[in-house]
Amino acid sequence: MECKIVRIKSILNLCSYLVGLFIMYYRTHKKNIDVLFFVEHKDRELEIAVSLTKLLEAKGFNVGVASSVYHQIPTLLTAEPKVLITPFTGFGKGSVSELFYSVYGESITYINLNYEQFISSWKGSYKTSIHEFSKSKQIQFVWGKYFKDELIKNGVNGDNIFITGRPSLSLTSSQYSNLPRNNLEELYPSFRNMKVCFIALTDGLAFIGDEKIEFIVKNGGEREGLEAHVDYIKKNIASLFQEIVIEAEKNKNVMFVMRPHPSIPETAYFSLFNELGLNIPVNVLVTKDKNAFWWLAYSDWYITNYSTLCLEANILGVKSYLFEKHPNKNIESYWYTSSAIKIDSLSYALQCKSSDIQTEHSESNYFIDFNRNGLLETERQISFRVLDNKVLIKSSKLKVLFLNSRRMLGSIIRNIYAKMGFVPFGKLSKGLIKDHFTASDVVKLKGSINNEF
Repeated sequence: MECKIVRIKSILNLCSYLVGLFIMYYRTHKKNIDVLFFVEHKDRELEIAVSLTKLLEAKGFNVGVASSVYHQIPTLLTAEPKVLITPFTGFGKGSVSELFYSVYGESITYINLNYEQFISSWKGSYKTSIHEFSKSKQIQFVWGKYFKDELIKNGVNGDNIFITGRPSLSLTSSQYSNLPRNNLEELYPSFRNMKVCFIALTDGLAFIGDEKIEFIVKNGGEREGLEAHVDYIKKNIASLFQEIVIEAEKNKNVMFVMRPHPSIPETAYFSLFNELGLNIPVNVLVTKDKNAFWWLAYSDWYITNYSTLCLEANILGVKSYLFEKHPNKNIESYWYTSSAIKIDSLSYALQCKSSDIQTEHSESNYFIDFNRNGLLETERQISFRVLDNKVLIKSSKLKVLFLNSRRMLGSIIRNIYAKMGFVPFGKLSKGLIKDHFTASDVVKLKGSINNEF
């Protein structure tokens, strides 16, 4: 009997939470809104969206921020934006842009921030626009000329592509330079008098199976290059995990902070340590607390395989090292790692000092326009597109939701999982639980961001 009562209470609590979720969006998102940002990964996108929100609100615009994973449905029901901004193309079936397009058609403006700038050759046309409306009408923001050229090659209307620079570089420079060390030590007392070796990898491919490979290939990825890349990453990450344990045991004055990719849960790292027969030393921390920029700001070394965080590390004066124990001549080198030192031994990096920070390779400006302030230029381009056009509803929202009933059910289930704090079953990546945020999180973050961009 007691068990049944507990279950009933749990169900009522979940129902109450879902009702509260919808009420929250009715209250926090005004029906008529100028700009609506959608965020996929909180760690790398939310602070940029909120920074842009502050800049736009300073000009008098009404701005909202929502999660593309959790808030698609309540936001579709409550907000009527003039400009819809997504971190990617987002015009696939049931995606954010497709849902809003089904309701509003061409009466609102769609902008793609292109957070993932198709930087690997194996991706082929993966991550680039494949939907006709996106190619012809969606506004595309890119970091530099290279990405504009790539989009044009893939049939995107060049008149809709605008170079903004990389917003995260401006964010890192303005918000994370010269952070006081005591902030770190107050939150993590065990870091007192310790050096920090920060390890953040491009590790999504290390934990995928055949099903995900087939999905990427089906959506434009190049199979041979992709499979070679997966093998390369898995081998090198396994070796790096082994070396982290060895070096942590030898260097008790160093904290090794490992931060998984936003789509990868901490449990995946713990499982890999276990599969390799490794015990995690006390001075190894696997965490998703704070964000990658924050950890970089307190780091003495940055270790990666080929992450674009090398760019932010350079801004903060932290030396980057590319770990490659198992080289493959067919794996390309990346322009954004040009300031990093390639190593096959973690011990080598720990013996180096962080003082010799190199500048970016001369060709890097072709990929990123470093002369532009990425945040200010992005805000400027968005402001131009908040038009006084009348937002027209071409199809009933309820009808669109009915036609996307599986998506609506998925949204409800994801929010239940976020409330529970874990994923008992289903296809939601456990890493995405960390991507949940609320309106109060946005308000709190907005208050912590200074206005010096």
